[in-house]
Amino acid sequence: MSLGIIVISGILLFHLANRLMQRVEQLPKPSVADHLRQSIFFYFIIVYSLSTWILTGFSGSEDDLYFLTLSSISLVSVMVNTIFLFKARGTNAGAEPTPASPE
Repeated sequence: MSLGIIVISGILLFHLANRLMQRVEQLPKPSVADHLRQSIFFYFIIVYSLSTWILTGFSGSEDDLYFLTLSSISLVSVMVNTIFLFKARGTNAGAEPTPASPE
């Protein structure tokens, strides 16, 4: 139940944060590099949590709960940022139209 609350509130919070980043940065056409730059910290948390579980094993202790919570929040953040930038790339008014291929 608490993980669901984290996911739902995280989606709303990270969506608002992405809107703020878009207004501040005003990217003409977001790219994969923009996503990696905005989400690199969360990727590090995911890698750290997974590597800790691989090296020490998942024992169900309190530390594992913290790592699970941090990695869940990080996954939600990365997914929201990916979806947000993908939608911004497709609906951006400043994006150049792709030329039609000659047939």
